[in-house]
Amino acid sequence: MGLAIPSFDEWGGRMSGDFIKRFMGVKDWKDVKEGELQNFIKSGLQENMNLEFKGKEYINGKENKIGKAISGFANSDGGLLIIGLSESKDDDPPKPGVLEPMTITKEDCQNILFNYAKPWPEKTIIHPVDLAQSGRIFLVDVPGDVYPPVQEARGGAYYTRINFQNVPMPHHLVERAFGKRLKPMLEPRAYLMGVKLPQGDDLMIEATIRLALGNNGPVAATQPAIIIAVGDEKLPMEAYNEGNELMMKYSPGNNLNGTWPTMSQNIPIPIYAGMFKNAGTIRFRIVAPNCLDISVACIEAPVETYTLELSEELLMGYIYEEKKTAMGRLVNGNLPFPPKRIPLKLNETQDVREYR
Repeated sequence: MGLAIPSFDEWGGRMSGDFIKRFMGVKDWKDVKEGELQNFIKSGLQENMNLEFKGKEYINGKENKIGKAISGFANSDGGLLIIGLSESKDDDPPKPGVLEPMTITKEDCQNILFNYAKPWPEKTIIHPVDLAQSGRIFLVDVPGDVYPPVQEARGGAYYTRINFQNVPMPHHLVERAFGKRLKPMLEPRAYLMGVKLPQGDDLMIEATIRLALGNNGPVAATQPAIIIAVGDEKLPMEAYNEGNELMMKYSPGNNLNGTWPTMSQNIPIPIYAGMFKNAGTIRFRIVAPNCLDISVACIEAPVETYTLELSEELLMGYIYEEKKTAMGRLVNGNLPFPPKRIPLKLNETQDVREYR
């Protein structure tokens, strides 16, 4: 089965409303309505590295706390700012307080926010949520910016996130952020292509995964590579390439010198800005749930490590959907069951010298 590669805009990297989807529990950020917002408030989730609430008084406040939040998110890993939701007074970090609906339009909100942070972070999403009690609040999904640093416009300072707070960036971090403007930003994508259940006494599930690599930055990535390591040292794992050649095998207790096996896939041509490249198909035999550590690197950028979780829910859900789609295909000629994208979680950034 071939993999349908999305366009760069569809792929979106880290800039596709992921924080709205994560915190509001929806598949598409455009689906957030008042019901999802009320469920989020009831969850009592506290402010954190990627989440902040601000009451309506801050939309035109003298102290530019909204600008500081946008700057802080853009200069770190991004986040969700909810404007029109107060902070609780009795919790530290704050929990959601009460809704404070506003009557301004989305265009009015955009015009105000554009003057709070310079340069405005690319592909920031401003999503209004209309409320039954009249008025609306705004979800502002700020990506980790491709062109940092972003400045809080009124005071002229640069901010970053530490825990749940926005703090001024020291000079060396500002200098480092300017340097990111001329670097590629690689991000892996994983697609679940097929799943087979264990046979007989075999406890290992077989999962076929297609890996791909995109460049979300402004310049080309030369000598890009994906490095895969065993993520859970307690469970066995085997990996085979498209030619059915064993590439990696791990058995708990039998690893030499305490090291885990790794495998790498080099992409022989540069990945230019806005491009997306296949890195190959790998068949894993695992005991679920399990996980992989997937690192991406190139000459110009640091190594970044992601976790790819292969949960029982994901694998069994694929089988269920595949059977359901196959039955429908017999009736109405539906297309073959499409690949299922697996979300990856960014773990850490390492110095590039650890890779080269």
